[in-house]
Amino acid sequence: MGTFNRTANLNDIIFFQRGVVTSTNHWTRPSYQKLYDYLFNLYLKSTIIKDYDTYLMGGVLYDFNATWDLDMCIVGGNHNNEKIEKDLNFMMDMGLNQFNLLLDVTWYEQRPSNLTYQQMVEDNFKPDNIIHKKIGYSKKQINDEIEEKDLRNNSDFVLLSEHLVQGNYGLNTTHTEKMINKVQNNSKPETITTFSVMDFLEKGESYFYTHTNR
Repeated sequence: MGTFNRTANLNDIIFFQRGVVTSTNHWTRPSYQKLYDYLFNLYLKSTIIKDYDTYLMGGVLYDFNATWDLDMCIVGGNHNNEKIEKDLNFMMDMGLNQFNLLLDVTWYEQRPSNLTYQQMVEDNFKPDNIIHKKIGYSKKQINDEIEEKDLRNNSDFVLLSEHLVQGNYGLNTTHTEKMINKVQNNSKPETITTFSVMDFLEKGESYFYTHTNR
């Protein structure tokens, strides 16, 4: 099992790096209250939520107890690469070093579509063709065990700066059997892939639970 798939114990020494952001904090599982505190502070301390359409993604839309990270995307905004990279770093640094939340955040040119099981099992199904930008280098250390992930020399990505890479969501993304099973087992007509951060902040906990994949 690689280091990225291991869960550290509290007595383990850990180090995590994504791009220029580093942390020695042990991160914790996300919860509704942790998400609210993080997103409310992100709204107060930066213009990111105002500058982009900002969404929650991934495991937090299914079950807080089944995920260790917080997937998010920032969409559109017509900003240059320098600002996008700066904002991605700010979000990750605040999450790791102030709220003990591990963020996986990506910029998309447009919002990904919701999914149905029938779509995903069709032979000609392809994910949305969306340009995305993300931090391409990560490193995780638990005690003496170290693992790195580096997309900067991956032929599927274009290097935009020292750490920022650009790829295509449709070309670089394959839906795993785990994801297909999640969609298949979802009782709702569509599986929600993104949930608005502004809706999360303004509409409350009950709305969040009833409008995600629960």
